[in-house]
Amino acid sequence: MIWSNDAVSRSLTSAPALRRPAALLATVLLVLGVLGAGAVALVGGAAPAAAACRCAPSDTEADARAARYVFTGTVEQSAARGRTWVQEVSVETVYKGTVTEIALEVVTESRADEPCGLGRLATGSEYVFFAGLVDDRVTARGCGGTAPARPALVLAVEDLYGEGAPPSVDPGEVEAVIEPVGADAPADFTRTAAPGLALVLVGLLGLVLARWVGRRSDG
Repeated sequence: MIWSNDAVSRSLTSAPALRRPAALLATVLLVLGVLGAGAVALVGGAAPAAAACRCAPSDTEADARAARYVFTGTVEQSAARGRTWVQEVSVETVYKGTVTEIALEVVTESRADEPCGLGRLATGSEYVFFAGLVDDRVTARGCGGTAPARPALVLAVEDLYGEGAPPSVDPGEVEAVIEPVGADAPADFTRTAAPGLALVLVGLLGLVLARWVGRRSDG
């Protein structure tokens, strides 16, 4: 059999051995395209989450006006409770509101649930708290002004409210201790006078008995 050049060319082009590299290359390009699209999607999805928290420029006067309590305090310890953090704060100076506890629990929102939440505060650090009351719990929200007690922030608060004052302890929570004046004196007098009184009574009884015996002898 005699093969023409055209027949040979068509035979080589249609051979499976020649189609496999092209199919493999197309598969590799397709996989790379899918992976690239996935990476772009991941990056695109992560970017909004990272930029979700955007607080307005700080305005101490506006933050103080919106807050129910403004005070400084040092964070002694923190504990996670559900979706929030509870800070044990030693209150030092109160500028706004009535704070009747020296050790106060301040709730902050977890950043996992609220990107702008304050989360866990630094133990041993002093803060200026701009707080409100949420479900009967003192709460410091994100973007509310609460921040480390830097001198400039403290001065700004003092310009609004003066030097402030220590917490005012609620008189109803103070256990009154009353010292009885002279309460021991009657007890001491009774203990001291009892033996002498007994001797006097014995003497009187003896005198009465002696007189009675004398009268019987005379009779």
